[in-house]
Amino acid sequence: MTLKSYTPLKARKPLNRMSLNKVVDLNGQVNTRIALCQRAGGKPQLRTRIIKFNNGTEMFLTTVICTNGYCEECGRFFRILDCHEKFERGKGGKVSMENSVILCRPCHNKKKGSPMWSGME
Repeated sequence: MTLKSYTPLKARKPLNRMSLNKVVDLNGQVNTRIALCQRAGGKPQLRTRIIKFNNGTEMFLTTVICTNGYCEECGRFFRILDCHEKFERGKGGKVSMENSVILCRPCHNKKKGSPMWSGME
């Protein structure tokens, strides 16, 4: 039995980190994330970058960074805030005004149970 090689690896191209559907989904969440940031008193900053796919197509990916707002959990002012879903996206949750909260990184670490951003404010 012979192994079939995957075309991008044969062509020595890196594999895509995001699928086309993921990019479309993230671009569709921009307005909700802006509203969440404004709900926390923050200033939303939009960042756009180009995602290149192995088939040669390119798409713009727009992300929202919430800056200079108040954590909805502890109420303290932070320069950078993160969106957290009460019901996780991996388990079918959606980014929405009801399901999402804006948290500082220490509170977000407590919710996620990981020290990924410990010590940063």
